[in-house]
Amino acid sequence: KLENIMLKEPLANNKSAEPILIDFGVAAQIKQARGTGGTLITMAPEYLRRIRGETPPELDLDLTKLDIYSLGVVVYRLWTGRYPLDGITEKTITAAILNDVPLPPSEINSHLPKIADELMSSWLAKNPDSRPNINDIITVLNKIV
Repeated sequence: KLENIMLKEPLANNKSAEPILIDFGVAAQIKQARGTGGTLITMAPEYLRRIRGETPPELDLDLTKLDIYSLGVVVYRLWTGRYPLDGITEKTITAAILNDVPLPPSEINSHLPKIADELMSSWLAKNPDSRPNINDIITVLNKIV
């Protein structure tokens, strides 16, 4: 989640800042203790289905695809100032993640190029097999940055 990304130095004078990811140990402890872990709003649909007991526990989840979904949530929030899917209660948030399609980010932030909509559509795909791999993401980002 966005709150777990800190900057090594404050942003100043159009200088880029090095991001640092925090909170790995706490997430790992929670996951081990409860068998789940993470922040609901950033969880991929297949992970929620696993937590709800809708998929067999012996079926392996692709951790990279889970992370790509969560990356999509974080980037969407950076680009638009809000989460792609939201709700008031745990039940409505879960239902939104499992069933709803987020607005294209360019409809919220008109400064975004249309490629942002395509990226989010693939990163936040309900089917993990429809999400790109990390090499594809890096290639596309290098083209637009």
